[in-house]
Amino acid sequence: RKNWCFCQKGMNSWELAEKLNFLARLARYANTGIGSNQFLDASTTIRHLDVDEVEPQMVGFLLAQGLLSETTASAISEIIKTGNSSIEQALLKKTPKGVQSLLEVSGLSIPNIARLYEDCGIETLEELRKASRSGLLSSRKGFGERFSRQVEGMVTQTLSGRRTLPLSNAIHLANLLQRKVKHFEEASKVFVAGDIRRGKELIEKIDLLVVVSKPTVKTAQEISKYLELGECTITKYGCEGQISGVQVRVHLCRPEYIGSAMCLATGPGDHYQKLCSRTIFKNRSVAGFLLVKGDEESFYKQLGLPYIPPEIREWPDCMELSEGRPRWDLVEEDDIIGDLHAHTPWSDGRSRLSELVRQAEQMGLEYITITDHAQGISVTKGLSAQDLEAQTDKIRKMNAFKGTVKIVPGIEYNIDADGHVDFQTRQKIMRIGALHSGLGDDPSILENRYLRAISSGAIDIVAHPTLRRLLVRPPIEIDWDMIFSECSKTGVAVELNYAPDKLDPPWQVARIAMKHGCTFALGSDAHYALHLKELPSGVKLARRAGVSRENLLNCKSYEQVRELCWRGQ
Repeated sequence: RKNWCFCQKGMNSWELAEKLNFLARLARYANTGIGSNQFLDASTTIRHLDVDEVEPQMVGFLLAQGLLSETTASAISEIIKTGNSSIEQALLKKTPKGVQSLLEVSGLSIPNIARLYEDCGIETLEELRKASRSGLLSSRKGFGERFSRQVEGMVTQTLSGRRTLPLSNAIHLANLLQRKVKHFEEASKVFVAGDIRRGKELIEKIDLLVVVSKPTVKTAQEISKYLELGECTITKYGCEGQISGVQVRVHLCRPEYIGSAMCLATGPGDHYQKLCSRTIFKNRSVAGFLLVKGDEESFYKQLGLPYIPPEIREWPDCMELSEGRPRWDLVEEDDIIGDLHAHTPWSDGRSRLSELVRQAEQMGLEYITITDHAQGISVTKGLSAQDLEAQTDKIRKMNAFKGTVKIVPGIEYNIDADGHVDFQTRQKIMRIGALHSGLGDDPSILENRYLRAISSGAIDIVAHPTLRRLLVRPPIEIDWDMIFSECSKTGVAVELNYAPDKLDPPWQVARIAMKHGCTFALGSDAHYALHLKELPSGVKLARRAGVSRENLLNCKSYEQVRELCWRGQ
């Protein structure tokens, strides 16, 4: 993949983070003792620097702060200096060429890559596509029809040279692009629009809206060169090309039409087309663009509608629901005062409790909830009842110091094949329950597991309910009306999990929970302290479901959360 950066001198944080993420995948496959998690965490750290050039002194500072290991700091310094690292070269020598080809498909997990290469003998992307189309993958135990369909889509996209990014990753790249265009002399304002502004979970295209005094072909050409878009489509209204395989589209507009242009650039297309078709704007559309002056709120007001937030514009009924409504009251980032799902090294977390607390404090949160895995999960170590008691006692002592951030003790139970949790406890803690095994079970079995756990009184929150992993595993399809009806009856909250690779549940499923009057709980599922900083994606996830501060636990005080989540114990 062709390297790209904003300046000749060095590498920006997004590109460097991408290289570190690839190193993590290599290290996990090679299994040579070089910890893949080190590089994963380093990738997160570097990405959150959000700078146009990562300088050597930054690496030294992060190393001194304990945010990088000696190994990762050395590799990063080498990459900054030469564009490559000796660790990567050593790992590539130990990795078969066939595996290197499969690693290009970002949605393929390392265990699946190993099986495809070692068990199926697949060494190229063409062979992988052929295996998908021939039925070889769908007939193999552990893969199946759904995986086979996914693989064909992933291979097609990889061969096209285009990439799809999870929302949080796309946000970081968009921020860098936005900053870059702001330095363009003719740009008075620059906004991130499109799928990112709507909070779509997977981003195929980054949209920027650039306000200029007069859109021209020359301006579009200059911006395309400024961003190094390479070969691209150019008109007087903007340009479209690629950066590191990611599609980027720039829209140009005059200041007086910013509201209409922002709505068009944000999309989705069918939403804007419905606005164009309204009688009040008849004959005011030119080439599909509404010649309506004013900002976005004014734009909707002239339509006789309240401002429709970007996150709900994908709802097919968002206009009908907006008729006669004074405003949409969706949760805002400033409303969030706590996190309800985080892990420490007591199970599979990689940041100490004190580091999580420090990060929460820097973000201005009032509390954080520690929910390490119980021992029933097979993929990692977990807490026994005795471990939980010891951890809860430690948290109680830490809270006694009256720090600015309170810690809510908790646990993440595994809901087993019979719908039971690992063990019962008399500890006054927050109990979240989730499926971690048997994910391919028949829908009726999965439904029964959920229903038994929810109705048992053993859990307070059902976590990452649809079990999806972006680009890896689609959401399960079960009777969500039945599940969320039971949640509503028993007072069990539905988690909105904003881990970068989950963003679970999708808005279509979350709206069903809204219909049943469920309470929601935002959970970072943080395994590394900086994962807490993905909160903007979490708020987008909540807003896409139509969640307000009134039905979100994270907007409640520490004392209220204790009371709500410890009911019936």
